[in-house]
Amino acid sequence: MDKLNRELIVNVTLVSAVMTLLLAWIGTAASANNSSDTSIADEGALVFIIYTLILYIYHGLLSIVNYLIGRWIERLALRLAVFHIAGLLLLAAVWYLIRDTGLFAAYASIIAFSIVAVVSHGKKANS
Repeated sequence: MDKLNRELIVNVTLVSAVMTLLLAWIGTAASANNSSDTSIADEGALVFIIYTLILYIYHGLLSIVNYLIGRWIERLALRLAVFHIAGLLLLAAVWYLIRDTGLFAAYASIIAFSIVAVVSHGKKANS
């Protein structure tokens, strides 16, 4: 299995799961704190599940985009630059639809996927 396939598997399973749970927890806490409606605060588990489902789909798509860009572009620096631009455009498009500035916390996922790519690339150079 080549490094891009391993990177995709790590991104889809481990990194996506961790970032999804982290961002869903942050989003649930923020919505409970910002809401004057007590029913939202009482239904925190439901909000967490909804955030988790949406964010895992987002992270899966982000992983596939990262993989496809890696197949298309060999140089790591150029690949990461294109990936960050694509991720920012995706976030900007979603922000345009829902107008929630808290959405930009999801940029941390793009950074996490980039760290995995750098570590994976470094392992290949050392092997």
